[in-house]
Amino acid sequence: MKMQRNLLEYFPVVEVELKGNVTLFHLLSMMAEELKIPHRLLKAEVEFIDNLNFGHVILHLMGSEEQFGLAFQYFLRNKIVVVIKDYMQVA
Repeated sequence: MKMQRNLLEYFPVVEVELKGNVTLFHLLSMMAEELKIPHRLLKAEVEFIDNLNFGHVILHLMGSEEQFGLAFQYFLRNKIVVVIKDYMQVA
């Protein structure tokens, strides 16, 4: 018997590029407080220059498809470059 993976158990891992248009603090606050998207910060390589943030952040997003839609709308609206790198199970 072949086992099938339930895709609902897998959530996207995204790389967010910070180019000075949004701070890491604002990004994480928006995800948690306004959009109510559960997430884990997996890795951050960020430089702080004159209150501007530059670098890359790897986030594991969790939640519903609707929440993912809201997150990606936020990224587009704020001209934040985001790439889906993988899908991971929640441990």
